[in-house]
Amino acid sequence: MLEVDNREARLLEAVVAASFLATYGQLCVGWDYWRKASTILCNAVTISRRLHLTDNASPVFSSGELSDRDISTRSALVSYMFLIDTMQATHCGLASNFSTSELFIRMPGSNHQFRTIYSSLLHGEKIPQDVRSREDALLLLTALLSDVVFMQRCLPLAASDFGSSHKRRTKSSPFTPLSAGSEFSRLNAVMAAALSRWEHHFSQCQVGNDILALYYFCQLQLICPDTWKLPQMAGYGETMELNDYNNGNVQIPAISSEHSLEVSEKAVALAWLVLDHCHKKPLDSKLSVWLPVIVFLSALLIWQKVRAESATAPRYGILRVLGVFKDEIASYPWPCSGEMIKTLDRLMDS
Repeated sequence: MLEVDNREARLLEAVVAASFLATYGQLCVGWDYWRKASTILCNAVTISRRLHLTDNASPVFSSGELSDRDISTRSALVSYMFLIDTMQATHCGLASNFSTSELFIRMPGSNHQFRTIYSSLLHGEKIPQDVRSREDALLLLTALLSDVVFMQRCLPLAASDFGSSHKRRTKSSPFTPLSAGSEFSRLNAVMAAALSRWEHHFSQCQVGNDILALYYFCQLQLICPDTWKLPQMAGYGETMELNDYNNGNVQIPAISSEHSLEVSEKAVALAWLVLDHCHKKPLDSKLSVWLPVIVFLSALLIWQKVRAESATAPRYGILRVLGVFKDEIASYPWPCSGEMIKTLDRLMDS
């Protein structure tokens, strides 16, 4: 329909439909599903830009024809698309389609400009006291995670070397201030400070344990940039894609299970904090779209740490500890839950 009648590509309803379809695709299993969902989301982002949804609250593009209610509705839609886009990038090792610098939208729970509030969060300026709602907290946290992922995708070698002996050796170079490593370290420090300010500002608010779980995952992603490799290392989704792979319909990225991925003790502690805050949610309120992704990636990080340590002197338990993550994922109603459970069962039996 979009190819026959291009007017359909400029309808707000098309953006809404594509956003829901992309959500379902990202929470299915298999690279073919993810590829199609990614294509749909890219198209939806393009449509949203043509409709000026990303800058409907900007004084430059605002025509004055939209009511405050319309602007708030469109800002809420872009906030949701931004969340799905960020979780897709986190889960599949991609860069986000949206950039935080292009979002001239309103905060969902207040009348402030998103760009103004986010800039204050990044640079340590005072955030207005009425920015306290759950929706505001989620949007700012999504923006932080998006920028963290974007930084890690743009500087992959620096991200891989972060905290390694290679990073310490480059400090003696006179060209270090102009290097990718120094820029990555600077941006990493900025993101870490912003996350700390987010926690301080929303610490007294009832933002919900699901959002707190996402906060701890943001910290985890910051110190462990290669989490997106873990599903491939664990063989996640292989049983769903075997026929497509044999028929040549889809190319599965190959990362060996023997691939080296260093996991720090702090990362392990953060992974358990993610699970702890997800586990505290009532069974009837586990519909947050980010929960299965962050819990599964946290479980795989624990798997990587446990299997990498000495079998004669285990410090982090045995692979059976993955059972608590499996039980949590089993309570989620999303299509990916079943395959995630099968993957964890296989890893525990290996």
